[in-house]
Amino acid sequence: MEVQTQQNVRLSRRVNGAAGSPHILPAGWRGLSRGQRLWRFIKSIYYASTPSWQLLKSGALFFFGFFCWAIGNLLHSYLPGVYWPNLLIIYGALLFWFGPLTHLVFVPRLIPWLRRQRHNRMLHWLGGHFTVTMLTLFFGTVVLLSLDPPDFVVLDVRGRLHSTTVQAAAEPAAQLPELNCQRTGHQITCTLTHLPATVTRIEVTSGVRRLLELDARTTTFTLAEQDLAEVLGQREFRVTLYDTQGRQLREFVRNTAFL
Repeated sequence: MEVQTQQNVRLSRRVNGAAGSPHILPAGWRGLSRGQRLWRFIKSIYYASTPSWQLLKSGALFFFGFFCWAIGNLLHSYLPGVYWPNLLIIYGALLFWFGPLTHLVFVPRLIPWLRRQRHNRMLHWLGGHFTVTMLTLFFGTVVLLSLDPPDFVVLDVRGRLHSTTVQAAAEPAAQLPELNCQRTGHQITCTLTHLPATVTRIEVTSGVRRLLELDARTTTFTLAEQDLAEVLGQREFRVTLYDTQGRQLREFVRNTAFL
C-alpha cells in the first residue's frame, strides 16, 4: 500500500509538469540572452545597407555631429578652462565626415570587398575587423585632437557675443569704435572710426595667421580674400584693438559672406 502511494505521488508530479518541464535559466542567464538579442539588433541596424537605411543613418549622424559640435563650442566659450567641451567639439566635427562616409562607403561597399579578398590574408582579416579598427581609430583621434583642438573647428563665440554686449554697455555710445568693411572683387577694404584715445595698436588676424599690425593712426587697411582662413566654408578675419599695456579693448569678427 505504501509503495503504491509513492508511485502515485511520483506520477502526479510528472503529470503536473514538474519533472517534464524544460529547465528554466537563472535570471543572470536570461539577462545575458536579452543583451545578446539587443546586440544583434544593433548590429543589424549598423550593417543594414539598403539605400533608405544608408541615407537615414548618414543624415542622423551628420545632424548629431553638428549638434555636438555646436554645443561643445558654446560650452567652450563660457567654460574656457574646462577640458571636456573639447571632446564634444572634436567628436562632432569628425562625425560630420565619419558618419556619412561609414554608412555610404565603408559598410555597403568597402567591407564586403575586403571580405572577398581571400587570397590576401591582410585584407581579408581587415574586412572581418574593420568596424572595430575604425572605431578605435576614430575615438583615439578624438582624444588626441581634443588635447589641442585645431582653430578651424573652434568658433570664437565670445568674440561675437561677449565683446559686442559687455564692452558696449561699459563704454559711452559716443566712444564706441566701429568697423566698416566693403568687398570689391577679391579685395576687402576696412575702415575703423570713433577710435578712443586708449587704442595704440591694431592687429588683423585670420585663423592662426597675423595678417597686419597697425598703429592707431592707420585706420584704413586692405586685405586679399585669398589670405583669409576658412571657417565652415567661409573666409573670416578678426580685428583686435589693444591699449598701451597690451590689453585687448575690443575685437571685431567679420565673415566675407556678410560683406
